[in-house]
Amino acid sequence: MNDAKFQEPVPRETPLPYEVLSLATGKKLFPLPVTETAPIANVFHVMLSRRSRRSFRTVSDEELSLFFWHTCKTIRTQPRQKSRSWESRPLPSAGGCHPIEVIVMGAVGTAPACSVYEPKSHSLAEMPNQIPTAHIRREIGKVLDPQEGTACIFAADRARTDCRYEHPESLIWRDAGILIGGMAVVAEALGMSFCPLGITGTKILPMLLGPDTNYYGAGGFVIGGKHIDDAANAGRDLALDE
Repeated sequence: MNDAKFQEPVPRETPLPYEVLSLATGKKLFPLPVTETAPIANVFHVMLSRRSRRSFRTVSDEELSLFFWHTCKTIRTQPRQKSRSWESRPLPSAGGCHPIEVIVMGAVGTAPACSVYEPKSHSLAEMPNQIPTAHIRREIGKVLDPQEGTACIFAADRARTDCRYEHPESLIWRDAGILIGGMAVVAEALGMSFCPLGITGTKILPMLLGPDTNYYGAGGFVIGGKHIDDAANAGRDLALDE
C-alpha cells in the first residue's frame, strides 16, 4: 500500500541536540530490591504457555523488581555527540534511544502510589504530582479491570528518537510493541499475570503530567501475581510429552 500512515524513518547524518528529559530526573528514588536469582525457564516452553491473564493479585516488591530488571533495566550506556547516550537494555530499541518511560500505578513498599521506573538505578521515582490514582484506575477499568494488580502506562518522548532519525513515529510505536511483547514473555516466565491494555493512554497522561506535557501515550498493561488456577493451566501447557 502506498498510502501508509508513517513515512520511512531515515537516520540523520548529523544528530539533533537533545536536552535530556526524564520523568525521574531530580525526583526522590525508591530502590527496588535486587536479587541475583531468577527462575530458570525454557524460552520455548514459556512462549507456548503465554496467555493474556486477567486475574490480578497484588504484586510484591520482589516480583516487580524481577520483572523490571529483566525488561527495562539499563545494562550499559555509551556516550555519543549531541544526542542522548546510546543505551542497552534487555529489550531492543531503535538506535538505542529507549523513548518510552513506564508509569507505575500501584503502591509498592514505601514508594508512592504513582511513580515511574528509573532504569539506571533500578528504582521507582515519585511522580511530580501525587494525584489520587483511583480515577485513573477506573478509566483503565473501562477496558480491563486491574483488580489488585498494578496498572502501567507507557509515556513516549518523541524527541529521544527524533534526534537520531527523521520521521521517527513508526520507530517509537515499534519500540512500544517490542516492549509489550517482551514484557508478556518475561511475566509468564516469572509466573505473573499480564495483560496489555488496548488504550494508548493519551487521555490519561495529562491527568498525571499536566496538559502541557511533551509525552504521549503509547500503550500500557496490567500486571499481577498469577493465581493458582492459572499456574495449574500453565503447567498443563508445559507438559509437552503428555
